[in-house]
Amino acid sequence: MLPRALALVGAVQVQVLARPALINGAVEEAIRIVPPLQLFRRVTTQDTTLGGVDIPAKSSVVLCYGAAARDGNSVENPDQFDPTRKLNRHVGYGWGIHRCLGVALARTEMRVAAQTLLNRIPDFEVEDGVGYGPLEGGMVMALTSLPVRFTPQPN
Repeated sequence: MLPRALALVGAVQVQVLARPALINGAVEEAIRIVPPLQLFRRVTTQDTTLGGVDIPAKSSVVLCYGAAARDGNSVENPDQFDPTRKLNRHVGYGWGIHRCLGVALARTEMRVAAQTLLNRIPDFEVEDGVGYGPLEGGMVMALTSLPVRFTPQPN
């Protein structure tokens, strides 16, 4: 997701190239803006009311992580990709007891991949035809293709 986000927001790509320390913020923004886990199903344990809607105990509910990432009540300018965002409390890795155990590894892998990509191909641009959709099961989203243009660099 991060290469697509960087390429689609050219100014961010330039920012991160100029200030490599922003890569951590860019990784968090990529996960916040397009969390890989879009939906999570749960069953309520007790009667509750949410947003004026009564939900009986033992009801099946679907939590939309993708929408949570765009909640203007918890994130200022939620649709803006901002690698300088100071407080980025998103649910892209889950939350509470359902938080991903591999968060540190995922962050490291994304940071290394993005740094390597920007170092080797600093001027890449995403072409039309980007494929993005659900993986098997439909709860996890991923890139299926990412056609890009770039200037080949000498070895």
